Amino acid sequence: MFSIHDLTGAEARMIHIAEYEYGDYFKVANSIVMFLWKFSGKIDPDFWIFAAFLSQVQKSALLALMSAVRQHDIQTSMMMRYTLESATLAVYSTHEKNEDCYHEIKADGTVLPKDALRKAYKWMPKAYPEYNQAVKFQKDTLNKYSTHGNILPSVFNVDFQEDGKVRFNFFDTTTKDLTNFKIWCTADICFKFLNVIGYINKEQPFFDSVPKFNMIMSEYNSQINLLKENLRQTETFKGL
Repeated sequence: MFSIHDLTGAEARMIHIAEYEYGDYFKVANSIVMFLWKFSGKIDPDFWIFAAFLSQVQKSALLALMSAVRQHDIQTSMMMRYTLESATLAVYSTHEKNEDCYHEIKADGTVLPKDALRKAYKWMPKAYPEYNQAVKFQKDTLNKYSTHGNILPSVFNVDFQEDGKVRFNFFDTTTKDLTNFKIWCTADICFKFLNVIGYINKEQPFFDSVPKFNMIMSEYNSQINLLKENLRQTETFKGL
């Protein structure tokens, strides 16, 4: 039996040793996720909806990275999907700034969300087809394997003992290659979002980017591609 204090202590240790355990995968992903929090200075007040969705991108991406190194596969995937959805809405909000498209106010004052994400998914293929394709592939993959209840992520977390007893694992049973892949995916999601936002800002400036934004992004692009090639050299992902 374990306690919540024991678990949080174990998780803190996993985060502290993540750079040693996962090397450049963690270093690059952590750097990009942190850059997501500081890539912009002032944001045009007319784009306050973008800022709201950006905050969700920032938080969910950080939680995805933390979940990956803490060996929580489903939580990682859920946070990745939320990152993708929030990123889609953030991009869409640079086009549709009318707040009535995102919520409705009932007669009693209750505020309810509207299905702006559906509209965003219809708009995105024409506006930014390359980014839309990347988001769709990532989201479809997550939905197929890990954001809905299924047998695949479940069977590896139960151990049957010789005496007939069953041991349930709080931390997911995984491999280093798979964890590196999830860490890389988080970095890639953040990079692609930053890339499209940087492009939009060139077309219609609405935030002050940090100095050398383009140079930083170029370096991240090189690092992400190198890590991707390294993954393809592993036994787990060879040939992908």
